[in-house]
Amino acid sequence: MMTTIGPLAQRPLILKIPVMAGAMGYGIGVSENVKIAIAKGTAAVGTATNSGEGPLLPEERAHAAHYILQYNSGHWAKEPETLQQADAIEIHIGQGATAGAASRIPSKYIDGRARELLQVPDGEGLIIPSRHAEIVKPQDLKLLVDRLRSVTQGVPIGVKMCASGKLEADLEVAIQAGVDFISLDGGQAGTKGGPPILEDDFGLPTIFALSRAVHYLKKRGVKDRISLLIGGGISTPGQCLKALALGADAVFMGTALLWAMTHEQVTKAIPWEPPTQLAYYTGSQKKAFDIEKAAHSLENFLVSFVEEMKVAIRALGKTSLRDVNADDLVALDEWTSTVTKVRLVTHPYEIVPGSSSEEAEPDDMALSMGDDTAEELEANRERPSVLSLFETF
Repeated sequence: MMTTIGPLAQRPLILKIPVMAGAMGYGIGVSENVKIAIAKGTAAVGTATNSGEGPLLPEERAHAAHYILQYNSGHWAKEPETLQQADAIEIHIGQGATAGAASRIPSKYIDGRARELLQVPDGEGLIIPSRHAEIVKPQDLKLLVDRLRSVTQGVPIGVKMCASGKLEADLEVAIQAGVDFISLDGGQAGTKGGPPILEDDFGLPTIFALSRAVHYLKKRGVKDRISLLIGGGISTPGQCLKALALGADAVFMGTALLWAMTHEQVTKAIPWEPPTQLAYYTGSQKKAFDIEKAAHSLENFLVSFVEEMKVAIRALGKTSLRDVNADDLVALDEWTSTVTKVRLVTHPYEIVPGSSSEEAEPDDMALSMGDDTAEELEANRERPSVLSLFETF
């Protein structure tokens, strides 16, 4: 299930699985222990972690196999020596749970090492502007992309954006800027401390955002050169596989990973405190968070996550993730069918009597089948495709 992010980049990001950690910022969101555990857990399965809007945490970078650094709209983590530690740069334009709004973190919630790394003077709060000072007009994004590509010597440069009603206009700006990847955050995405009205009432649902983005990138003829990453409420192997079938190149998750890491440790907080007190930088139980146990739990979660996806791919009679596509899906209602262009469940599958489909040869994205024998692999290829029912996620 090898996945390449930024295939045309000088130094593309190559992951072992098409699932990665979503952006969770140190200091402005989660604790040091959580960031280290995510780095260790993702490294164990050969995928990437993401700095989020917080500063670069040296211990996180040291344990991460693949590190995506968010280029935020603030003033921190922008030095050349910091940028050069990244395996990819993600320019933060917006996110699903807060749209493109600015945010403010009061001084009392920023203390200790986070204040130092964020370069915030004592007694002052943190302001995260709604826009980048160097991006005043659409053409400025290309200048930033080119500069970051030069500074980092060719790692993939992408943008993180929320999915708005004017999604195609935003995608066009990214295309014109020459980005290597687009991280699209659907309306079901989570965050820490976001205004409820932005979390609940802004942003396209993830499935519709993904479908529109895929359609537009194909229309513009850039789908093969710009990687599309999707996130926002995705938490199961089935949802992930459906997203990939619809055209995403990879999926990123945040909330699901937090639950996976803490599920054996929640009794350290509950019933007197919520589980989040284990994970947040300001959490009262953050020191009780066991890094090694969390990293192991995350590794197990991601391994089982991918193994379930392999089971589904075999059930479709296929041996490669690349062969799974929208033809393997059916929509349960007309609205979903219209938006995704997926066949409606009530429409018969048209066939030509006497015809047979060609067998695809395994490719570089073929599954690692473990102990499967050659006979079992051949049986998989001969099995008729099983259509997976499509659910809104």
